Amino acid sequence: MKKNQDLQVLVNQDFEKFIIIERYNNTSKIISPFIKFADQYISDICIPINRSHRVKKLQSIVPEFCTINQISNELSVDCCKNIENEMFNGINDGFIMLNVSLHDQNIEGIEKNIGSIYEADDILILKNCIEKYQSVNVDIKNDKTVFKTKGLKVLPVILYDGFLLCITNNHQSIMYMSIQHPKKKIIGKCSKTHSFKIVNFYLNLWPIFDIDIKNKATIKLNIDFDFDETTPIIIKMTKKNNSNQIKIQKIFETV
Repeated sequence: MKKNQDLQVLVNQDFEKFIIIERYNNTSKIISPFIKFADQYISDICIPINRSHRVKKLQSIVPEFCTINQISNELSVDCCKNIENEMFNGINDGFIMLNVSLHDQNIEGIEKNIGSIYEADDILILKNCIEKYQSVNVDIKNDKTVFKTKGLKVLPVILYDGFLLCITNNHQSIMYMSIQHPKKKIIGKCSKTHSFKIVNFYLNLWPIFDIDIKNKATIKLNIDFDFDETTPIIIKMTKKNNSNQIKIQKIFETV
């Protein structure tokens, strides 16, 4: 049976916010920041209008959850539509990773579709903690080939239990990642195919990964920094290209 897969990512202009959407057959993964606005939750991310094609492509993957509104020369994108308020656990400013299975709903005995329903599982809610922790500078060993790129590149990798997102240009690079078991430096697990993407996409620029390739590859951080947390977090790492020093910030932590 043929399996259909699609992946889209949106990043705002200052690279501080992003949305990643993946659809695999009838299952979708939504990775998005959120804030509470009045009595609802929204992604609160704006994208330049000249990237409308990419925005509409993302919306086409999860039309049940994505809305777009034009504000001046920007598009306000929200991927929290139809996610029940209770799922946000009362947090005003945070990050959600959610798997949803979509099903067509029909009236019994009638060949008329009356809409879609979804079942949510594997939900992870984290709260904003960027003001709570100071950033840390860490030296890394970089004996890889010098990295070069033309223009801006945005390279996401979806894990079974998280994500990696690299944003890079000619001068600097940013890496966002969820870490499933911070104290053990275990980022998460992924398929062999995705582990090869990490090797091909990242290792020249980010020589910070240990990858144990089995049926499900385990991805670990190999840096001289210890985390205290035993529950998932999201970090941001920043470095100048071809530099041996990275800045680490904890930006979201488990409730």
